[in-house]
Amino acid sequence: MTLQNTDETSEVKVFGISEQFAMLNDPYQVEGTAGTAISTGEAKVNFEAQTNPAVILKWTAGTGTLSVGDTIDNSINGAQSTLVQILEGDSTAGTGLFNASNATAWSDSAQTLDDSPSAGDWSATYTVGSLVEFDYLIDCNDNATTGITIQQLYDYMNAKADEATIDTTPYDHREVMYWANGEANPLPLVGTATGSPNKFKTIRNVADTAGVALYNFTGGNSSIDFFTGNDGSTWTPSATVTLFVKVVEGDFVTNNPGARVGIHRQSDNSEIFNGITDAQGEVSTSFNYTSDVPVFIRVRDESFNYVKVPGTITSSGLNTTISTGDDDIYAAT
Repeated sequence: MTLQNTDETSEVKVFGISEQFAMLNDPYQVEGTAGTAISTGEAKVNFEAQTNPAVILKWTAGTGTLSVGDTIDNSINGAQSTLVQILEGDSTAGTGLFNASNATAWSDSAQTLDDSPSAGDWSATYTVGSLVEFDYLIDCNDNATTGITIQQLYDYMNAKADEATIDTTPYDHREVMYWANGEANPLPLVGTATGSPNKFKTIRNVADTAGVALYNFTGGNSSIDFFTGNDGSTWTPSATVTLFVKVVEGDFVTNNPGARVGIHRQSDNSEIFNGITDAQGEVSTSFNYTSDVPVFIRVRDESFNYVKVPGTITSSGLNTTISTGDDDIYAAT
């Protein structure tokens, strides 16, 4: 494996040892000073090898609240895992990354998930086909107040890969970093598109069939292309769409500021959004789209006029204008 260096060097102390080295020459790199890249990462990044695979699972029709730290099981076998991050969505419908799996493997078949091992109140329907397993997790927060971005993680690993002697403590970085794609690339996190923001994906050790996933990163999923699992399957974040509602008076012309707007699923009446229109009579929010969602949009203005209309969140989002005038078709009964 050949690593190309620039002429720029910097001195940094790693675990009390003074070392001088350069950053790799890489189009996806942003931080140009190795010492800065390493100090940013060392304070927060933690590589976590899994005794049993970590898993990504999706769910729908959730009731109750699922929280980080909850241990879940299922209705068909004794598999258990602990939630480290809800990657998208919420307790009702979402995607979670779970570690600390016990020795029973998760089954990709119809089942009910619940947090009874944590004495909780959450249960949901597992989405068949969503299971992805990983032998390594990278925590971008490691109990710090805030996490680092995926870009900062990439710069950190880039600098670590160019150290004269790569660290073996507190975790063996060589095990995680020098195996990606059969050592054709020293990093398990690689760039896929330059620009702003850069996109990144994780790749697996093909020989050892070991995938990697990230969590506790800042900036949301906008910088993720996908995570590659142990078997080569991938998890790709859902597209983020905009839900936009404009509220007008009965003339369909005059803006209606200060109106309360709620968006609820038709299936179970669970709330997706609740907000108040601005001076233009408008309100909006972002939503992780996985499939079309039939909804009801409820509007109540300052005169206590109430309107309820149906709609559908599609791959284009939701964009609708609602009048608070009388509506005999969609008014609540």
